[in-house]
Amino acid sequence: MNEQEINELIQRVKALEEKNSTLESKFSDLEKTVDTINKFVAAITESQSFESTMSEIESVTKQLTNCDNATFYCYDSTADKFFSHGDYRQWQNVQSAEELKRVFSEQEIHGKENEAVIPLVNSKGKSMGVIVAEKSEGFSEQDFEGFKQGSQMMNTVELALKKEFEHQGRVTDELTQLKNRQGLNEYLSTTVCGNVAEGKDVCMLMCDIDHFKNINDTYGHDAGDAILKGVAKALDEFTRDGADCAFRMGGEEMLCIVNCSPEKAVDVAERLRSHIESMSHSIMDKGQARDITVTVSIGMAQLKPQEIMTPENARSVFDTEFIKADKALYQAKETGRNKVVCSDPEIYKAYIAIKSAEILCDGRTQNIPKIAEKAKKCLENGETGLDTVISALQAYSEKHFDLSPDIDELVDKIESTYAAPAEPVPTFAYDTAPEDYSYLDPPPDLPPQTHAFETAPEEFPEPDRPAEHKTEAEQPRKAPTYFNREGYKNIDNKTYIGTDSRTAYAISREAQRQGVEHSVKYDGKNSAVTVDGKKDKGFIDTIRRMSEWADKVQIKAAKSREQEQNRKKGAR
Repeated sequence: MNEQEINELIQRVKALEEKNSTLESKFSDLEKTVDTINKFVAAITESQSFESTMSEIESVTKQLTNCDNATFYCYDSTADKFFSHGDYRQWQNVQSAEELKRVFSEQEIHGKENEAVIPLVNSKGKSMGVIVAEKSEGFSEQDFEGFKQGSQMMNTVELALKKEFEHQGRVTDELTQLKNRQGLNEYLSTTVCGNVAEGKDVCMLMCDIDHFKNINDTYGHDAGDAILKGVAKALDEFTRDGADCAFRMGGEEMLCIVNCSPEKAVDVAERLRSHIESMSHSIMDKGQARDITVTVSIGMAQLKPQEIMTPENARSVFDTEFIKADKALYQAKETGRNKVVCSDPEIYKAYIAIKSAEILCDGRTQNIPKIAEKAKKCLENGETGLDTVISALQAYSEKHFDLSPDIDELVDKIESTYAAPAEPVPTFAYDTAPEDYSYLDPPPDLPPQTHAFETAPEEFPEPDRPAEHKTEAEQPRKAPTYFNREGYKNIDNKTYIGTDSRTAYAISREAQRQGVEHSVKYDGKNSAVTVDGKKDKGFIDTIRRMSEWADKVQIKAAKSREQEQNRKKGAR
């Protein structure tokens, strides 16, 4: 062989050696992968808890991708939420779960820089969960080979999670799809214990459908089931965020556990009560379809155990605390139904103060805590304080007629909760501009010891400038004037015709001509004429039709307090 042939032979030998080395490396990697997956299969088979199964899924992910960190998020199909594990279950709130849900639904790996979100899809094409992996040097396509549908790893994960999904079905009430009592036990040990240990607020809302027996007796059990499913759906929607959860305790009794401050929990309860009251439920009545409505009573209590709560004693500790919510529910049923009652009256008082402050702060949210504290002191100051808060709210209602329905409802809550006397509104409450919060102070002629506040709260001064340099919005506001202000409170079925002062005056003249009882607040562009929307419907229709007024008015009805009180009495 000549020298050239020898060199060519040497090159071919080197190429074969490199190819053989590459094959040996791939074979070695394959052996490692097979060994890793075999160990994973063995570990999953021996796993004694779902938490250890989740840990094994994270561990095998780190080995197969050589990533720095991996977190497995399991999907709870009944709650439509994701959870990971730590000392206790970590539920993902709606915002943080958005990307997880997107990958879960699209079933495609999403990668960005050094992070990959990997869907786990079973042999039938159904998503089982999502893994979020982090790798400092980034991922390659080869890293995801073991996560393909039909791979040995995915088949093993499918078998491992099958037990969990079957378990999710066992802890779910078949009719309402809420968690059942067994689901409550699990939730207490895997979620509530952790939140209580970390000092987080946990509150209980015990709900009961009012007059449910009458529904079953009148329309039959199919109608009762439709009502149960409809109310349960509302509870489920109100507990969609994070660790919040709803349960069916039995019959028409359902429980919401919300992880938030007590005042926020009352707000959730009130919104839930109002939402259910406004719902229509389709049932069959003697072969004919019809819609009916129901109400719920809610007892609220904060879960504040006196002993350390552990997975072992979680249910017994909870049962002790639950008595408070159950008693509050009983009180709600006994005092009129369709209401929220707190086991601790101070909680509801704080809630009322915050809701009042949200209205009176006129959009200045940074001032809500300060004004809420003033309102709370008013509520603690007996009848004088109650009148002060009610007067301030009613004064604000006259200046902002569009908020009157909400304000009337809040005043109803104050009066029904604290039995505030329905006396005429003191005139001092109407004589202060809304930018100045001193209308939460008592009138000066009261004895010093009855004063709710020592001094008026701070105002919000702006740099003083000559009037000619101020914008129209900055010009000093004139105090509004009124027609028949005292008669305002005697108008039932209040309907507000909002417009400018000139149009309000013309409408008032027409109302006088037709003998329509009314009240007027003249306040520039925010003027309003108040009439009885039921008794004087024809007059309102006239206003709507008259071309010179039609494009200048906004007509909005407020809930009649008298009607609402009569309805509540009839529900007892």
